[in-house]
Amino acid sequence: MKNISESGNVIASRIVVPRQGTPEAIRDYDFVMLYVSPSLEQWGANVDNYVTNIQGSEEDSMDGVFNCDHSTVYVGRTVR
Repeated sequence: MKNISESGNVIASRIVVPRQGTPEAIRDYDFVMLYVSPSLEQWGANVDNYVTNIQGSEEDSMDGVFNCDHSTVYVGRTVR
C-alpha cells in the first residue's frame, strides 16, 4: 500500500474476513478487500492512476495472488 500511496493514490484499505453472523451474500468468500477514498472524484482518480501507472507493474504485488472478476462498488456517507 505504501507504493500505491507514493504513486499518487489517496486511499485506505482493509481486509475483512467473514466470521459467524456474516450475511449470506459474502459467506462463501475467504475475504473482502475494502478500499476507502475521501470522495468519488478521488476514487475515480485512484482507479485511473492504478490502471495507467500501477497495474501489472512490480508495485502490483497482488497480481496473481487473488482474482476479483466481479467487483462491486458501494457508496456510503459518514453520518455523525
